[in-house]
Amino acid sequence: MNKVFPFEINPFCAKEVACIMTIQRLSGIILLFVIIITAAIFHASYPRALSRSAAIQNAQERLQIERIDLQRQTLQRNDRLKFYGTLSVIGSFNLAVLLLAIGIAHSRIKAASVFTLRIGEQSAIPVRYKDLPRIYPIALNLSLAELEGSASDSHDKAYQISRQMIEDAANYTRALSSHAPNRLWGNEPTQTLSMAIAATTPTFAELLENGTIAPGKPLLLGYADGQPQTRELRDLKSLAIAGWQGSGKTSSTAYLIASSVFAYSVHAYILDPHQQHPESLSALIRPLTATGRVHIVNPFDTPKLIRDLTQRLDRRLAGEEPSEPGLLFVIDELARLANMECFDELVRLLERCTEETRKANITFFGSSPKWTARYFKGRADIRGCMNSMLIHKTKPSQADLLLEDSQEKQLVKGLQQPGDAILATDFAPPLCVSIPRCVKADMETIARRMRESRQEADMGIYDMPQEEERTPAFAPEVISLAERRRKNTQFAFKGLHPQDMTIDLIREQFARLKEEQPDLTQAEIASRAGLSPSVFSKILNKKQALTFDQQQRLYDALFADMRECRQFA
Repeated sequence: MNKVFPFEINPFCAKEVACIMTIQRLSGIILLFVIIITAAIFHASYPRALSRSAAIQNAQERLQIERIDLQRQTLQRNDRLKFYGTLSVIGSFNLAVLLLAIGIAHSRIKAASVFTLRIGEQSAIPVRYKDLPRIYPIALNLSLAELEGSASDSHDKAYQISRQMIEDAANYTRALSSHAPNRLWGNEPTQTLSMAIAATTPTFAELLENGTIAPGKPLLLGYADGQPQTRELRDLKSLAIAGWQGSGKTSSTAYLIASSVFAYSVHAYILDPHQQHPESLSALIRPLTATGRVHIVNPFDTPKLIRDLTQRLDRRLAGEEPSEPGLLFVIDELARLANMECFDELVRLLERCTEETRKANITFFGSSPKWTARYFKGRADIRGCMNSMLIHKTKPSQADLLLEDSQEKQLVKGLQQPGDAILATDFAPPLCVSIPRCVKADMETIARRMRESRQEADMGIYDMPQEEERTPAFAPEVISLAERRRKNTQFAFKGLHPQDMTIDLIREQFARLKEEQPDLTQAEIASRAGLSPSVFSKILNKKQALTFDQQQRLYDALFADMRECRQFA
């Protein structure tokens, strides 16, 4: 039975449907073929992939094993290093302790060692090592006594030396055994002896009171074993003062300045970088500036002062200027000047101090806590310019720089009290001395005494009755009173120098000039001197101290006539 379709089939559509189905069949066949090929390739390559992953895993395991072995070896090496390092530290510590113990034992044995001091051929006394510096004066007196007694007929002198030796030995024994017999070999006799020496050393005030320090007497540099050590100021030439802070260096310098000014009437020029500090050298000796003999120089005027001293040295050596009064040049903190441009000029002046300044009556004091060359711009020769030394408590290495004999530096260890020092001068062995203690009141006492003596001298000059000049009958005119006073003043001040200028002298001369010239004013004198009127007024009213430059200016302004008279003479 034939089916009847409700629509008619287009022959063109049938062909398209057949084409599409053919394409789908071909696509399925191609897809199936691709799947088969992929499966074949996978089956062919899978065993190789398995073998490659196994090799990688084996390599990783070997790497891990090597890392573990390396860590184990490193730990073993570190353990060995720690072990041997610990042994080295312990060994070094034990060796250091052993060396320290040996050193302490050696020092104690050496300190406790006893030497024999032979006296002549029959007698001998034991002396401890630490007491050798103090027994030296006794041994020296013994030797001198034996020489005097055997080599000459000076029995009286030998007897006196022997008596002095006995007294020194008695003081020595008394100082060591003052408290208990068993302290003779203890650690305290050095301090006891030092305190005993310090207690027996008189103060500056006591020396002034009993006349030990007085005009015209030698310079007392201290006491060694109770005996005064005196020297002439000009024999010191150049004195190096060393010591730690607090060792008495400033007090000793002030004592030497005051003693020199009072005993020799020298003019002292002080350079102090710390002059504004209340505990400085300048503050201690400032009362002495009223005498007109002590001049605290402004540090900025240092080059001018050095050149002036050099010129005065040349003039004195050439005979153009008298060697009196003496000049004292003092520098505190000498190492501070090494940074100044004038330091080389200062060194050249100090080099001349060792040879020429004694003839010119010029002395130098230089104070510094350290004398190493690096503090003086490498100029180690500055130490060679020092003829005398006053070494307070300091390092033995610093003492070794100033003392020629390296054994003498051990004397520094025996300095126990402030003011104790090693004194070394020409033609005398180094001695441990105790310098008298001075305070500001002593400076005021010196200033007062010098001012009183100056007033007495002035009264002797100006109050002396002057013989009136008789006017001859043929004289055309009579000499006025002002002219006579001017001539008498020129005669009285004929030996005056700029460094002699004091405020009282300036006021006195200004009053004389005012009497001669009623129209003269302070402003005019200040203008002549190159000073401001206010500064000159303060100087006259003693509200401002005189400087070296102001002394020179006022000398030229107030005493010009006298200077011309002296040059004419």
